[in-house]
Amino acid sequence: MAADQPYLDNTAYDTTATGSLPSATEAAAVTHHRITLNGKPLTYTATAGHLTVRDPNTNAPTASIFYTAYTLDGADVTKRPVTFFFNGGPGSSSNFLHMGSYGPMRVFSEQGSTVSGPNDVTLGENPQTLLDKTDIVFVDPPGTGYSEAIAPKKNQDFWGVDADERVNAGLIYRYLNINNRGQSPLMIYGESYGGPRVGIMSYTLHDTYGIKLSGLIMQAPALNEYEQRINKYSDGSVHASRRYPVPSLIGPTITMAAQYWGAITDPTLSALSLPDLFQRSEDFSFNTLVKLADPLNASTGLPDSSSRSSSSAVTLAQTVAPQLNALFGNLLYANASGSPYFFNAQAQSIPSNPTVIGDTFYFANEGVGPQIPLSFDNAFVQGKTLGAYDLRKALAGANIRASIDNYLTYDPSLDDLSAYTPIFTSYVYNSLKYQTVSGYQGLNAATGNNWNHTTSYPNGSQLPFPDATIFIADEMAINPKMQVMTAAGYYDGVVPAALVDWDMQYVSDPKGGQIPSSQMQSSYTRVLYPGGHMAYADDASRQQMHDTLVGFYAKATSTSIPSMTR
Repeated sequence: MAADQPYLDNTAYDTTATGSLPSATEAAAVTHHRITLNGKPLTYTATAGHLTVRDPNTNAPTASIFYTAYTLDGADVTKRPVTFFFNGGPGSSSNFLHMGSYGPMRVFSEQGSTVSGPNDVTLGENPQTLLDKTDIVFVDPPGTGYSEAIAPKKNQDFWGVDADERVNAGLIYRYLNINNRGQSPLMIYGESYGGPRVGIMSYTLHDTYGIKLSGLIMQAPALNEYEQRINKYSDGSVHASRRYPVPSLIGPTITMAAQYWGAITDPTLSALSLPDLFQRSEDFSFNTLVKLADPLNASTGLPDSSSRSSSSAVTLAQTVAPQLNALFGNLLYANASGSPYFFNAQAQSIPSNPTVIGDTFYFANEGVGPQIPLSFDNAFVQGKTLGAYDLRKALAGANIRASIDNYLTYDPSLDDLSAYTPIFTSYVYNSLKYQTVSGYQGLNAATGNNWNHTTSYPNGSQLPFPDATIFIADEMAINPKMQVMTAAGYYDGVVPAALVDWDMQYVSDPKGGQIPSSQMQSSYTRVLYPGGHMAYADDASRQQMHDTLVGFYAKATSTSIPSMTR
């Protein structure tokens, strides 16, 4: 192998809102590595450093973006796919995907409901790496990792939907140019907020830079924030943004959590496989429970709850309640019986109980959704705090979040991931030989707290929140060979799997993108995995995702030809 080229970076990167470099240099450490994959050696080159993004119109430098690229040695770059990975937040660096997903090295940790101890987390070769199928680039947006704006820009200038997707699209454009990758099949992968980020970016890359994607991959994506945020605008105003009454999108996730914790007692339901149980609950939510959702007022377009008191609605609620209770692990009856925890198989009630009827209407109208709040999932299992990002993860004590301020550290499903950042910084310094005086900003809470949600749409309109399905549908219309994939976890309480399914319906819906069903069948892949928000943290989910992605890459690279017009 060639000699390594370490890089000492003496720049102290400022990831605060006002952070702004006076100037920037494009430089990187280059190292050479070998791992064993499926019994065969795999040699690759790692490049860790910065690229300068420029305004596409003025050519002025705007941001210095830190990235880590892994490229397979000896491959034909004109045919070799390259995939850019983005975490979410907003405010997350890429180190979670970097250390947990499909790079050549990953973190190993405890599985199931167990939270890892301090000696149970380690870094090793990744048997599910995708490096044999694609080159991989992990990207840190401005204000995260080691990335910073360049004066006169400040980090906060990129903390918004429009500016964020533009600067990250600019990074992709720059990387492709300087590495002779203009002909490479291009994929972009986004997790959580990274999902709508790459969904919107799929259109911008084509519209601004002439770059067609071969594949768009979105893991646990909250795609349509516009409809989710009805009645929640900061100025107190109310906007008519919904196309249909929205059903209970957390319902199927509650069903899957109830099954995991042994609360599904109906023998017909408990005998179902995980995919069939989820589908049963989602079908019930979308087709039956939605009949109790408040209709949209013809004048205002807003949900109107006045119909709940009608005799027909109450009768329907009484009919629906036992089915809902069975799918929710006795939650409705437990609440009506005054149980301190919801998954209580011994709780008893009857469908006409006012609390049961009220709860049925409550969940039929999204209830606590579209996310499951911390106070709610604290009450699922007696004496336990469940992880919001993975409802299987648990710590003893029902009030742990009330007594500990740092929720991101002590959420059971995030506790293992807290080790990713110190492991990454040691790895990049010692193994990748990018040696910096700076600290690494793994998760910048200030970014999300100061995020500008206003979104500019392809038709020239501007709305207060993003709906990425519009961009995805528009790009699918003009790039019909682009392959699209969504992946969602059964136990994700932050972006419920049913929310992803509901949002993606708008890509082909008559009131949405109107993409033909035939194109959706040939171009869209839907994956449900037995994990939480972060598929890569679960061994079974990561393997399932890997195997699906292998097929996805084969299809995407055989049907799409990316092009660059500039």
